[in-house]
Order: sequence, then C-alpha cells, then structure tokens
Amino acid sequence: MASGQIKSWIRNAALVAAIAMPLAAAAQQAVVSAGGNLRAGPDRTYPLVAQLAPGTPATVMGCVSSYSWCDVVVPGGVRGWLSGGRLGYAYQGVPVPLLSIGAMIGVPIITFSLDSYWGNYYRDRPWYSQPRWWGGRRPPSMDGWRRPPPPAATWRPHEPPARWHPPGVRPNEARPAARPSAARPQQEPGRRPPERRRDDSQDNRR
Repeated sequence: MASGQIKSWIRNAALVAAIAMPLAAAAQQAVVSAGGNLRAGPDRTYPLVAQLAPGTPATVMGCVSSYSWCDVVVPGGVRGWLSGGRLGYAYQGVPVPLLSIGAMIGVPIITFSLDSYWGNYYRDRPWYSQPRWWGGRRPPSMDGWRRPPPPAATWRPHEPPARWHPPGVRPNEARPAARPSAARPQQEPGRRPPERRRDDSQDNRR
C-alpha cells in the first residue's frame, strides 16, 4: 500500500473517531425534564443533595428495578438519586420519560448501599455523621477522605424495536392524497348562461 493511501486512511479514521466520540457521549445523556430534588438515596426521605433546574443534563449510571429512582451525575460532578419520572431521553426527536423507555434502551438495574455510596460521595456533608442514618453504627471515618472523580457510564443506550413507540408518541403515518375535484367551467362576469331551448314537438302536443 502506498504511503499516500496510508496517510489518507489514517486521516479518515481520525475524522470518524472525532465525530463518533461526541455522538456517543451525547447518546448517554439524559435531561431533567422537570425541576427536581437530587437525593442521597432512592427515596424522598433521604437528605437533599441539590436542586436541579429543568433542562439540566444528567449522566444515568443506573436505576432501581422499577426505574422509579436513578443514580445520576450532574454538572460539577455531583452525584445522587433522582426520580425516574423527572428524567427523559430523546426518542426520534421527542423527549420521552425514562420510566417509559428505560427497559427498551437498556438502562442498567443497580442496587443502593448506604455504606459504600455515602462513604464515597458524602463524607463532607453535614448530615453524613447523623446517627439516625446509620442505625446506631458509627459512620466510616473521614480521615484522609477525598471525593472520587466523576465516574463515566459504562453502558450505551441502544435503539428500541422499530415498531415500538412510547406512550403518547405516534408513528408518522402517511396521509392519503387529496382527490382532485372535478373542474367546472367558469363563466364570464355579467354574462348569463344560455337558456335551454324547448322542443317544438312538445309544444305541438299540448
């Protein structure tokens, strides 16, 4: 293979990779469809971590089995749990609730462990050391702790079946073409149509 062809192939491969990587990153991004509270666990009773505005991008790490709560990472590297009903993915250009499409696009099912989750992300929070969250146990020590860097999702959404459509989204149906109407002769303005002539033979019969 000539050196010119090798260079051309390398340039094309680099261009494809440069285009594909942002698309892959964008594909896994969900959006907060309605403002919501980011919690420290998959329930409203857990402490508040942050308040999210509508349109906030969120990387979904996984959800509980019912997709009612999802573990997400939002801008700034803040991690927490958000109600699945407040997350949406774009499906054929239409925002669809994650509750309706989560299983179809392959969102991972995960479990929640307060010990490991709080120990990794919330040791600097004021409610971390409150005894009621630990059931009388002592929380892990805060000595030498550093918040880990924001994780990257290890999964990629895949396309749902071709014939599947989420609730409220109808497939584009072809409308029947309008039938052409029969053309009618137009009359000149101010001109009366010709009168119909009577048959003389009918007059003679009277």
